[in-house]
Amino acid sequence: MPGQESWRNPMIYQVFYTSRSLFGSGNATDHEILSVARARNAATGVTGYLFRTNMAFMQFLEGHEADVRPILRSILDDPRHDQIDIWPAMRIRERQFAGWDMGYANGLADENLAHVARQRLDGVTVDHVRRYLTGLRAA
Repeated sequence: MPGQESWRNPMIYQVFYTSRSLFGSGNATDHEILSVARARNAATGVTGYLFRTNMAFMQFLEGHEADVRPILRSILDDPRHDQIDIWPAMRIRERQFAGWDMGYANGLADENLAHVARQRLDGVTVDHVRRYLTGLRAA
């Protein structure tokens, strides 16, 4: 059943990526992306959060690896994304975005993406990035 964690592997697969958008924030493509993501994620039990700057996406996806990997592949093949940077996947004990088929925060500054990119170069963990981005969402 979607959303049920496997008794054989209680660890949840989580991936984070950043990408440049070929369209500015607020373009009709944002609505398309969210509509498809929410329906697909609800059907497969995947949860996540999409952070949007004017010209970039930063997204967390989490769930069973067999459900998350095809979604990530579709993002890699999606012509609306460019310069995709996928951080190393993690195994986590509990979902960080439980209850969100696909949460969404728009209006982050492009400097936030630059900050996240610098953190990657500095070896900062994805968990730290998650706390940083969710803090921006709450501000």
